[in-house]
Amino acid sequence: MKVLVVLVLAVFTGCNANIFYADAPKPQIELLTEAFHDYVAKAKETADDTLQMIKKSQFGKHVNARLGDGFMAAFYFASAVQDQLPPAAKDMIHKVTRETERVERTWPLP
Repeated sequence: MKVLVVLVLAVFTGCNANIFYADAPKPQIELLTEAFHDYVAKAKETADDTLQMIKKSQFGKHVNARLGDGFMAAFYFASAVQDQLPPAAKDMIHKVTRETERVERTWPLP
């Protein structure tokens, strides 16, 4: 009998809870944004995995070695050219380099 009274009271007083819409539905733009972010994260993960696979492969190691050799050759060439410059040009390069480093330190980054 007590159970029946409780059930009758619950039916008559009503309940504002709706089990089908416990959370408000998300707007379509929010769903689209979430799907886009998920897609970008998956694409980034795939690209990272592919890059790691290429780096570990024989081809990737060969390309890295060739790039390293090219950078070293460019460095040696730049050093040789800089050694042959007159003192005034070396002084100008030094001033430009110092000024560039100063601007980089003080430049406001976004």
